[in-house]
Amino acid sequence: MIKAIVAGFDRAASLALEEVGERSGVTIKAESVFIQPNYYAQATDFGSAYTCARLNACAAIKEAPHGDIFTGLQSMLRRRNGGWEHLIGIQIVSRYRALLCGTWTEAVPVPPELIDEVRSRGMTTANLETVLSHRYGADAVDPYGRLSGGRSRRQMLVEALLRAPDRRRLIKR
Repeated sequence: MIKAIVAGFDRAASLALEEVGERSGVTIKAESVFIQPNYYAQATDFGSAYTCARLNACAAIKEAPHGDIFTGLQSMLRRRNGGWEHLIGIQIVSRYRALLCGTWTEAVPVPPELIDEVRSRGMTTANLETVLSHRYGADAVDPYGRLSGGRSRRQMLVEALLRAPDRRRLIKR
């Protein structure tokens, strides 16, 4: 059995890791731990999103050193073809901070008015999830159904992890 630690209270990510393990023929037991983030709430480029996801994963090591793998996620907005898209960067590291898997969820289009609201609240304190929750009463942890045609955050994370070229490194432990 692989003990997975997820940075932040992200039930969808914990369930996604367990499902990926099940589909891969391995038992993964995931739990979430609180971490204190010290960076922007909403990344707007791949480099900062991946760095934040990695920092999240490494922060989880300090909070729960009994784990085998540690997962950090970071929300990202990017401008593309005149519009905006939302993605989630995923970084999974070993207890020695070695990168085991890095991937992205599929990009989901975001209406411009939501981007304006994220900007008006300040990207250091607000992110798309916060705005969706406030505006539509969506679940703060899983607001993606509003943008993705009903697909949940968990589904998006499972899909991203299953198509990650380096995911086999997670289960060969």
